[in-house]
Amino acid sequence: MTRPVLLDGAIGGELRNRLGGEDTALLPATANLDAPGEVERLHRDYIAAGARVITTNTYATVRQRLPEDRAARWGEMVLAACRAARGAAPGGVRVAGSLPPLHGSYRPEGVGDFATIKATYAEHAALMEPLVDLFICETMTTPEEARAAAEAASAAGRPVWVSWCLRDDGLLRSGETLAGAWAAVRHTGPEAVLVNCCAPEVATAAMGDLARMGPPFGAYSNAFGAIPAGWTIRDGISALGTRADLTPDAYAMHVRDWLDAGATIAGGCCGIGPAHVAALAATGAFGH
Repeated sequence: MTRPVLLDGAIGGELRNRLGGEDTALLPATANLDAPGEVERLHRDYIAAGARVITTNTYATVRQRLPEDRAARWGEMVLAACRAARGAAPGGVRVAGSLPPLHGSYRPEGVGDFATIKATYAEHAALMEPLVDLFICETMTTPEEARAAAEAASAAGRPVWVSWCLRDDGLLRSGETLAGAWAAVRHTGPEAVLVNCCAPEVATAAMGDLARMGPPFGAYSNAFGAIPAGWTIRDGISALGTRADLTPDAYAMHVRDWLDAGATIAGGCCGIGPAHVAALAATGAFGH
């Protein structure tokens, strides 16, 4: 039987920590041009910790969200992110191209109309495809947002993983169900389905819904204290707080619950770093 796959952890937050970026800055995106060696070093740290899927530093590289002087170099920024991941990944490690929410995290009301966002995702996917092994449509807040990303990614010809972001009550940020979210993307044939950037307890509760979808499933949770309604990056990452109880070993216990429920993919999101990934690898539950 194939053993579970270990993902990496936070990318943007870790780069902020390492490079000393301002709380509200889009530093993760600009680091692709300003500090590409540090981006690659972070990927290598996750691989050394045991990750066998690493994610490109493209979560914040959305042209509409970049300062005007940087938006003109958007394509360079995306390609630099993909090259950093590709350069870090030896044989046996897959590179996942991150396709994020286009108008900021946790904001279903700002997703935009389907045709427009699908075209934007297609632009991202076409640029990234030669350098990635798969696409991960992550932190998706509505069924239609995930459908737009998944359809665009599928058309690019790489395997697609879809990962939804949940509220504490287990619903998507839009208030819709995981069952409805799956119905919207099922026709794209995702290679895997996940939830991410929610509390690990919320991910545990979602395992049954994910299992019923059919593809391999899993999660990668955050370590935020809470995500207030209406939060935006302008409010600052520090406004979300950090849970002191989610030490690497404690996080590994939550992940064990996912694996016991049948999950075969696990890793971390915001606030979950290389030490957490190393603790997961140390459990011996994951493949190499």
